[in-house]
Formats: sequence, structure tokens, C-alpha cells
Amino acid sequence: MGRNSGGRHGQRGTIGSVTTFPAKKITLVELEQAVIEGSHFFDHVNYRPLEDPRMLLRVADARNYLLVTPDFYDVIISEPSNPWMAGIANVFTREFFQLGYDKLKPEGVFCQWLQLYKISPESFKTVLRTFHAVFPHVYVFQPQDKDLVLVGFKTPPVFSPAEIEKRMHWPKVAQDLKRIEVTELKTLLDRFRMGPREIAVLTQKGPLNTDDNNIIEFSTPKSLFEETAELNSQVLEPFRRPAGDYFKDVLPLKSPTWKYGDFRPANNLKSLTGE
Repeated sequence: MGRNSGGRHGQRGTIGSVTTFPAKKITLVELEQAVIEGSHFFDHVNYRPLEDPRMLLRVADARNYLLVTPDFYDVIISEPSNPWMAGIANVFTREFFQLGYDKLKPEGVFCQWLQLYKISPESFKTVLRTFHAVFPHVYVFQPQDKDLVLVGFKTPPVFSPAEIEKRMHWPKVAQDLKRIEVTELKTLLDRFRMGPREIAVLTQKGPLNTDDNNIIEFSTPKSLFEETAELNSQVLEPFRRPAGDYFKDVLPLKSPTWKYGDFRPANNLKSLTGE
């Protein structure tokens, strides 16, 4: 495996999980030095990623770093703060996603976190639409009930369930997945929501979030005190498809009929701490 780049450090959950894979080089870009220092409180659960010899730590703005780095990546993971925070919306724009696209290798993958909560359905669809405007092949997963992961490819990916399952059983990866109760391929694919065909229909009409208009920065604060997770789940529900539509040779999973709160959140504090 090649290079991986992760944005935003926080509790180091994401970058800690990245270290369980045999990447040759891992780049972590974090804006705040204080976050780096505070993250050591989570060393006991997140594999001490800063001590990993493959780790290249850069205290910098992730967008500017991508703009100037000569490197190209197999995987880029963007997990910024909530888009209503000042200055965060510019890592949800078409230009940022295009920058990530340009820094991926031909078969690379861009992973983008997106919330369901405290964001209006209109703003939610704007982010989906903007991401899809750059990445033609988008797959949506829901790791827990109020969060999504958008997985974007430059070219049509070829999924091998057997290979995915094999990698899930690499010892360090399996140990990490066990903490969030993902112990088999079916459990992982239960979190699949939709693929490129559905995203193309869902995001057909509407505005994009760009550097020029920054719609998200001004619209998301209006929903800050509203409960929108179920509303956004209802936006997704008509487009949900079983994983078998995109992953060949997969056993039938749950019914495509789904609503917010149908499954137990996998990522909870108890599963991470073992308490």
C-alpha cells in the first residue's frame, strides 16, 4: 500500500485506525498545535499514531498543504470540524474537493465525513451535490446513525468482497474493527447506503458550495439549534440500495427499507474504551 493523507487530528481515532494498515507513508495535517498536544490524552485507545515511524506530521492548513505538496496519494481522508464553524466551509467547497481529486493517484480514493445533524436538508444536499460534481463515482456509508462517509473515486472501482474480507482479518485491522463491532464483511456492508447511480439522481438540481458563494458557511448556522438528523435520513431513504447492487457475490443484507435509528450505533465510547 502507498501513501495516505489524513486531515484534522482531534482524538486521533481516524489516524490511529489508518496506522493499522500497511501503508508505506502516512501524512497527518493538523491546523492547531494545541490539538496535537491535547490528543495525547487518547494515546491509550488510539495506538499512539504520532510514534509510528511512517508518520509525517505537519502543523498546517490542510487545504494549503495539498496545494503545495508534490506528493500524490492513494487515500485522502478529510474529517474537518462542523461546517458552521468559521473557516471550515472552505473544505466543503468544489475547489477543495477538486484539489483533493487532483492529488489522488489514478485509482485513489477520497473519504469525506459528513454529518446528518444540525444541517438543513438543503445544505445537506448541497454538500452531496458539490462532492459528486467533482467525484463521478461516489459511494455512501453510514458508520453510525448521525454521520456519513462519502467515498469518492476518479475512475470506476472494482470491488472484491473476498479481498475486502481478507484485509478485514489482518490482525491489527481486525482488532480495530472489533472495537466498533464490525467483525465480518456483512456487518461492514450493512452500513452501505447508496452508490453512484443513486447519488446522480439525488444531486441532480441545485447549487454547489464554492469558494465564491460559500453557501454552507452562511446556511448551516441557521440549523444549529434544530434537530435535522431524521429529516436528512428521510432525504436518503428513497435512494437506499442493498450493497449487493455494487458488491458482487455479497449475501443478501437487510431490507433496503430503512429509516433513521434502525440500527445500533457502532462507534460508541464504551466500545472504544472497553469499559
